[in-house]
Amino acid sequence: ESRGMTPPPGAEPCFVYILKCADGSYYVGCTTNLIERERAHNAGFTSEHTARHRPVRLVHSEPHDSWSAARKREAQLERWSHAKKQALVEGDLDGIHRLAKRRG
Repeated sequence: ESRGMTPPPGAEPCFVYILKCADGSYYVGCTTNLIERERAHNAGFTSEHTARHRPVRLVHSEPHDSWSAARKREAQLERWSHAKKQALVEGDLDGIHRLAKRRG
């Protein structure tokens, strides 16, 4: 896991991103450079998960005003189920809402 290895940005915008791995799994991270980060994942230089499940492709990104806001969102998305992440990637807001309801 590469958590904490990406330096916090200065004045650069930061992004939360979701990669789809070759096995269909999703990986969530933060970066200041989406293109370079995807390249690094595909080269095997970042997380063990993406290194084992290459190639990966960027399927979703969100800009954030601060590194702390991006990290907070990253942590939130990491807790989401695969189905909920897929709904986000597909832009299915109804699906996200439906999947967010507590199971009783």
